[in-house]
Amino acid sequence: MPVFFLLFFSAFAKEGCKIEDRVIWSVLKNESHPSKKIGYSYLISFNNSREARHVKKYLPEIFLDNRTIDCQNREKCVALANKLFSIGIKNLDLGSFQINSYWHKYDTKSYFDNTQSYKIACGYIEDMVAKHGYNWYAIASYHSKTTEYNLKYQKNLIKNYFANNEWGSIDFQQ
Repeated sequence: MPVFFLLFFSAFAKEGCKIEDRVIWSVLKNESHPSKKIGYSYLISFNNSREARHVKKYLPEIFLDNRTIDCQNREKCVALANKLFSIGIKNLDLGSFQINSYWHKYDTKSYFDNTQSYKIACGYIEDMVAKHGYNWYAIASYHSKTTEYNLKYQKNLIKNYFANNEWGSIDFQQ
């Protein structure tokens, strides 16, 4: 298990996250943007392409692609997410774990804080494991319970879980 991962999330490991670190890391890797290092916190991703296109018309310089914004620091992320919420854009994936703000409502700062988002992600995965058992379906339910999307996510989780050679590329900035 990577030293950086353990050091960064050690406070919550002590609080008793029952999900194996390597599983949480696999989820984190799945949720990472391909142009950023694993664990990069300052991301806002749109789940509605029409909303993304509308915002991109006014702020094209902050988009990494057609759906994801790099807001560069926690303060900017919180301000931008709150502005999007205030204009009715609520279905966003936020922070390093890309937690969906529509289904998982927390203080906006929490999404962009790696320790808080780790706790949220771990808690949700624990809930899915309690409901479905400790299996890839339950873990992939973090992303979707819809069979098609769940299976695709499972495939990537399993690939990441067994890809030991990539553990060194995690960037846990705050």
